[in-house]
Amino acid sequence: MSTSLPMKVFPLAQENVELVTRQVGLEIREHLAKVIREMREKVLGLDFKGVKVIDFSCADEVIAKLVARVQSKELGDKFVVLLNLSESNKDNIDAALKIAKKNVLVRVGGQGWSVLGEVKDNVLDVLEILMKEKEITTRELRRDLQVKINVLSNKMAILYADCLIYREKKPEPEPGGGRQFLYKALF
Repeated sequence: MSTSLPMKVFPLAQENVELVTRQVGLEIREHLAKVIREMREKVLGLDFKGVKVIDFSCADEVIAKLVARVQSKELGDKFVVLLNLSESNKDNIDAALKIAKKNVLVRVGGQGWSVLGEVKDNVLDVLEILMKEKEITTRELRRDLQVKINVLSNKMAILYADCLIYREKKPEPEPGGGRQFLYKALF
């Protein structure tokens, strides 16, 4: 298995910074959109180390609206993940994402992960396997889950549309036809 996708880490603060108000959030979001457009890496890791608090309105402007733009592919085929979140910051971001009906992947510790916001429960089984394996095809996934390929392909398509996983088209066709994608964990 390959290593993680290249990630650009963007520190949101130096230390003990309070991210509050919509105006502050708007300014940060516009700067981050520019960073995403210009970066070569596929994944932007927003590092919350040093962020003392992010209030709901700022979380909505920075995270929920940025995630919406990323999911729409307005900023290219790029992805956003969150790093070093405190529990209180998780709560405000989670609330903003749920109201916006969006979601984002969070790195927890060295190897752990979680999803904030609204996520369909029926896709978490394949996300869990992918996060463990780091990359997989639907045919390989089928061996683990014993589910029809079209069901797994639909789950992976949902996760990709939500920008929770990366996919690339495999150059060689599968025996019997059909497109084949290699799905990769974001970290």
